[in-house]
Amino acid sequence: MKHFFFILVFWISSAASAETHGFDNLKDGAPLKGWSSGFYGSKGNPKWKIMKDETAPSKPFVLNQSGRATYSWLVKNDFLLKNGFVEVDFKIVSGKDDPEAGLVWRHLDKNNYYYVRANAVEDNVIFYRMNRGKKEVVKEADYKVPFKTWHRLKVTFKDNQIDILIDNKPVISVRDPVFLSRGKVGLFTTADTVASFDNFSYEQFR
Repeated sequence: MKHFFFILVFWISSAASAETHGFDNLKDGAPLKGWSSGFYGSKGNPKWKIMKDETAPSKPFVLNQSGRATYSWLVKNDFLLKNGFVEVDFKIVSGKDDPEAGLVWRHLDKNNYYYVRANAVEDNVIFYRMNRGKKEVVKEADYKVPFKTWHRLKVTFKDNQIDILIDNKPVISVRDPVFLSRGKVGLFTTADTVASFDNFSYEQFR
């Protein structure tokens, strides 16, 4: 019992307070401030905007991506995270080419970052790294991700240990040493995916 209490105290004391973005303090159609978006390749037109969604976990607004771009990402500009977690509620609304949505972390630049995405057609979760502009699979797991259904995706990372959960269920646990420095955190979609996000949270461990 004493050992368990020590571990609990250690984790509480080693964590900074989490920051959460529910997007409910913004207006319908409002532009995002303090974020940067980008995509892989030479052509793309991602469209990130605030919109109403009565099904949102945190009503009434969500962040929606409705444009088309290969490996589209949106990252928070003012926060760099090395060890901690990032999580979000997401819903894949539609998409024919590759309907998927997910999270980005340790984002160094447009060519170097980690990301995980859930796919509504393949029914899986895959952890990738974008390494010097090349997409590389790290690990994958089967998981049903139906369209128009809210899911919770979370990534916890400490040094080279990375753990991924969806709907509070562990699906991937792996060590990867490629990106170990601080980077930005954010969101991810692919191709013609229309997806909504809510309650985007991140926390840094000391």
